[in-house]
Amino acid sequence: LNGNVIYTNDKKFNIKDMEYYQKASKGNIVVSDPATDKDANSFLIHYAVPIYGDKKSIIGVLIANRNGMELSRIINDITYGKSGKALIINKEGTTIAHTNEELVMNCYNVIKNSEKDTGLKQLATINKRMINGEIGSGEYTYKGEAKYMGYAP
Repeated sequence: LNGNVIYTNDKKFNIKDMEYYQKASKGNIVVSDPATDKDANSFLIHYAVPIYGDKKSIIGVLIANRNGMELSRIINDITYGKSGKALIINKEGTTIAHTNEELVMNCYNVIKNSEKDTGLKQLATINKRMINGEIGSGEYTYKGEAKYMGYAP
Protein backbone atom coordinates (compact mmCIF):
# COMPACT_ATOMS: atom_id res chain seq x y z
CA LEU A 1 0.00 0.00 0.00
CA ASN A 2 2.22 2.77 -1.28
CA GLY A 3 -0.37 5.01 -2.93
CA ASN A 4 0.77 4.52 -6.52
CA VAL A 5 -2.13 4.80 -8.98
CA ILE A 6 -2.37 4.03 -12.67
CA TYR A 7 -5.52 5.49 -14.19
CA THR A 8 -7.34 3.98 -17.16
CA ASN A 9 -5.71 6.64 -19.37
CA ASP A 10 -2.28 5.29 -18.25
CA LYS A 11 -1.45 8.43 -16.22
CA LYS A 12 0.43 7.64 -13.02
CA PHE A 13 0.15 9.47 -9.71
CA ASN A 14 0.90 8.89 -6.06
CA ILE A 15 -2.05 9.58 -3.77
CA LYS A 16 -0.67 8.28 -0.45
CA ASP A 17 -1.23 11.68 1.19
CA MET A 18 -4.86 12.01 0.05
CA GLU A 19 -7.42 11.64 2.84
CA TYR A 20 -9.72 9.38 0.80
CA TYR A 21 -6.83 6.98 0.09
CA GLN A 22 -5.62 6.95 3.70
CA LYS A 23 -9.11 6.17 5.02
CA ALA A 24 -9.74 3.41 2.45
CA SER A 25 -6.33 1.83 3.15
CA LYS A 26 -7.50 1.50 6.79
CA GLY A 27 -10.68 -0.34 5.80
CA ASN A 28 -13.17 2.49 5.28
CA ILE A 29 -15.44 3.06 2.30
CA VAL A 30 -15.02 6.67 1.23
CA VAL A 31 -16.91 9.19 -0.88
CA SER A 32 -15.06 12.52 -0.92
CA ASP A 33 -16.52 15.99 -1.18
CA PRO A 34 -16.28 17.46 -4.67
CA ALA A 35 -12.92 19.22 -5.03
CA THR A 36 -10.38 20.35 -7.58
CA ASP A 37 -7.92 17.55 -8.24
CA LYS A 38 -4.68 19.23 -9.30
CA ASP A 39 -3.14 15.98 -10.57
CA ALA A 40 -6.09 15.21 -12.83
CA ASN A 41 -6.75 18.91 -13.55
CA SER A 42 -10.45 18.28 -12.89
CA PHE A 43 -13.22 18.91 -10.38
CA LEU A 44 -13.92 15.44 -8.97
CA ILE A 45 -15.63 13.29 -6.37
CA HIS A 46 -13.37 10.39 -5.34
CA TYR A 47 -14.77 6.99 -4.37
CA ALA A 48 -12.37 4.63 -2.59
CA VAL A 49 -12.81 1.14 -1.15
CA PRO A 50 -10.30 -1.29 0.35
CA ILE A 51 -9.37 -4.46 -1.54
CA TYR A 52 -8.97 -7.49 0.72
CA GLY A 53 -6.69 -10.47 0.06
CA ASP A 54 -7.11 -14.12 1.04
CA LYS A 55 -6.20 -13.51 4.68
CA LYS A 56 -8.70 -10.65 5.06
CA SER A 57 -5.86 -8.15 5.05
CA ILE A 58 -6.00 -5.04 2.88
CA ILE A 59 -3.84 -5.47 -0.21
CA GLY A 60 -4.91 -2.40 -2.17
CA VAL A 61 -7.45 0.34 -2.71
CA LEU A 62 -9.87 0.65 -5.63
CA ILE A 63 -10.43 4.26 -6.68
CA ALA A 64 -13.11 5.66 -8.97
CA ASN A 65 -13.62 9.31 -9.85
CA ARG A 66 -16.73 11.12 -11.04
CA ASN A 67 -17.34 14.64 -12.20
CA GLY A 68 -17.62 16.84 -9.11
CA MET A 69 -20.77 18.47 -10.46
CA GLU A 70 -22.65 15.15 -10.58
CA LEU A 71 -24.45 15.83 -7.27
CA SER A 72 -25.43 19.31 -8.45
CA ARG A 73 -26.90 17.87 -11.63
CA ILE A 74 -28.89 15.31 -9.63
CA ILE A 75 -30.41 17.92 -7.31
CA ASN A 76 -31.20 20.23 -10.24
CA ASP A 77 -34.32 18.14 -10.78
CA ILE A 78 -35.47 18.46 -7.16
CA THR A 79 -37.92 21.31 -6.70
CA TYR A 80 -40.48 22.36 -4.14
CA GLY A 81 -43.40 24.54 -5.13
CA LYS A 82 -42.71 27.23 -7.72
CA SER A 83 -39.24 28.32 -6.67
CA GLY A 84 -37.91 25.84 -4.09
CA LYS A 85 -34.52 24.28 -4.81
CA ALA A 86 -32.31 21.69 -3.15
CA LEU A 87 -28.74 22.00 -1.93
CA ILE A 88 -26.25 19.80 -0.09
CA ILE A 89 -23.66 20.96 2.43
CA ASN A 90 -20.92 18.91 4.07
CA LYS A 91 -20.19 18.53 7.79
CA GLU A 92 -18.35 21.88 7.84
CA GLY A 93 -21.19 23.71 6.08
CA THR A 94 -19.45 23.97 2.71
CA THR A 95 -21.76 23.78 -0.29
CA ILE A 96 -21.07 20.54 -2.19
CA ALA A 97 -24.16 20.51 -4.45
CA HIS A 98 -26.24 23.46 -5.63
CA THR A 99 -28.15 24.65 -8.68
CA ASN A 100 -25.59 27.47 -8.84
CA GLU A 101 -22.48 25.40 -9.61
CA GLU A 102 -20.22 28.39 -8.96
CA LEU A 103 -21.01 28.07 -5.24
CA VAL A 104 -19.73 24.48 -5.37
CA MET A 105 -16.61 25.33 -7.37
CA ASN A 106 -15.76 28.13 -4.92
CA CYS A 107 -16.44 25.94 -1.84
CA TYR A 108 -18.95 28.50 -0.57
CA ASN A 109 -19.61 28.28 3.16
CA VAL A 110 -22.43 30.42 4.59
CA ILE A 111 -21.25 29.86 8.17
CA LYS A 112 -17.75 31.19 7.45
CA ASN A 113 -19.03 33.99 5.22
CA SER A 114 -21.50 35.11 7.90
CA GLU A 115 -18.53 36.20 10.02
CA LYS A 116 -17.93 39.01 7.51
CA ASP A 117 -21.47 39.48 6.18
CA THR A 118 -23.98 39.84 9.01
CA GLY A 119 -26.83 39.56 6.49
CA LEU A 120 -26.05 35.83 6.34
CA LYS A 121 -26.44 35.19 10.10
CA GLN A 122 -29.99 33.76 9.84
CA LEU A 123 -28.99 31.37 7.06
CA ALA A 124 -25.79 30.44 8.92
CA THR A 125 -27.88 29.50 11.97
CA ILE A 126 -30.00 27.20 9.79
CA ASN A 127 -26.87 25.65 8.26
CA LYS A 128 -25.46 24.98 11.74
CA ARG A 129 -28.66 23.11 12.60
CA MET A 130 -28.32 21.14 9.38
CA ILE A 131 -24.76 20.00 10.12
CA ASN A 132 -25.85 19.04 13.64
CA GLY A 133 -28.21 16.51 12.04
CA GLU A 134 -31.41 18.28 13.02
CA ILE A 135 -34.69 18.07 11.11
CA GLY A 136 -36.64 21.27 10.80
CA SER A 137 -37.28 24.48 8.94
CA GLY A 138 -36.25 28.09 9.18
CA GLU A 139 -36.78 31.52 7.75
CA TYR A 140 -34.08 33.88 6.53
CA THR A 141 -33.73 36.98 4.39
CA TYR A 142 -31.67 36.83 1.22
CA LYS A 143 -31.14 39.94 -0.91
CA GLY A 144 -34.05 41.61 0.86
CA GLU A 145 -36.47 38.76 0.20
CA ALA A 146 -37.95 36.42 2.83
CA LYS A 147 -37.00 32.79 2.18
CA TYR A 148 -37.97 29.55 3.88
CA MET A 149 -35.91 26.40 4.13
CA GLY A 150 -36.68 22.86 5.24
CA TYR A 151 -33.83 20.51 6.08
CA ALA A 152 -33.06 16.96 7.12
CA PRO A 153 -29.91 14.82 7.29
